Amino acid sequence: MLEPMAPGVYRLRLPMRFHPGHVNSYLIESPGGWVVVDCGNHSRATRDAWRAFLESEQVGPGICAIFLTHAHPDHYGSAPWLARQTGAPVIMAEQEWDAVNRLWRGSVDQESQLRDFYRRWGATDADLDNVVLFMHGFRSGCPALEQAPRLLAPEVDQLPELPGWQLLAGFGHTPCNLMPFRPADGVLVTGDQVLPAIVPNLSLWFGSDADPVGSYLDTLARLRPAPVTLALPAHGEPFDLFSARCDAIVSVHHKRLQRLRDALADGGMDMPALAKAVLGKVPEGPLFMLIAGQLYALVRYLENRAELVRSENGRVALASAPDQCS
Repeated sequence: MLEPMAPGVYRLRLPMRFHPGHVNSYLIESPGGWVVVDCGNHSRATRDAWRAFLESEQVGPGICAIFLTHAHPDHYGSAPWLARQTGAPVIMAEQEWDAVNRLWRGSVDQESQLRDFYRRWGATDADLDNVVLFMHGFRSGCPALEQAPRLLAPEVDQLPELPGWQLLAGFGHTPCNLMPFRPADGVLVTGDQVLPAIVPNLSLWFGSDADPVGSYLDTLARLRPAPVTLALPAHGEPFDLFSARCDAIVSVHHKRLQRLRDALADGGMDMPALAKAVLGKVPEGPLFMLIAGQLYALVRYLENRAELVRSENGRVALASAPDQCS
């Protein structure tokens, strides 16, 4: 059930219906019991996995804290249930709790503004319906907590329940991805900030980071020199060569940015054509937001650096040829 990853650190692999098919929860030994890092999604299969652990001999002294690297549904979803079962407090960054309430649960209460935001990026009525449907899914995937969580301010870099560990903050994929790091042996629990095989989704979302690609690249530049010997990701297998993986992910984003520039070299383009040229797929259907959001984030990065201009209907052109944007 629990797989040893490093001294005092174990993995509980939890199921997901969608790619990549799993999320890794980590359990860290502490003086008060287990500190759970991420809980998996809000599903019966995930709760069954937790029940099996709670009823096993491995539970030992029990769970003393539930720490969330961030609050996307596959990390936060079962936290309310697990907190009820164990009485353990839920701990997360202030920015993530704001996102749970204002965005992941609250966007559907602001449907008019939500639709207006994506309409300004060129989304069609069918796309907008898919956006609203997707955010209803996020709301159901992030159930309300019965007890308010303990919130960590951005400057907090330690957790009392985890002596000997520090907290490193990452941005871009989510408002604030907090990563437990043990300097004594270089073990880092990455959440979704750095993954071994997947390039984390950097999307421009309604109401969130105004420059997710910029925030993410700045974070990796800051994290890259960290003396990480073993990275424990939310998805995939443990990996070393942390700096090299940071470099590889940065390279992917710079290549995408260059494809965006190249695609516009012959004239302005609308979003669907631009997505096909840059990402190799057209945003459509239930996952419209996950594709379109990545393109919007790339466009915004270059917009903020005065390389692109964008019209109110979402057409984009190089700043050197603004007349091609109409």
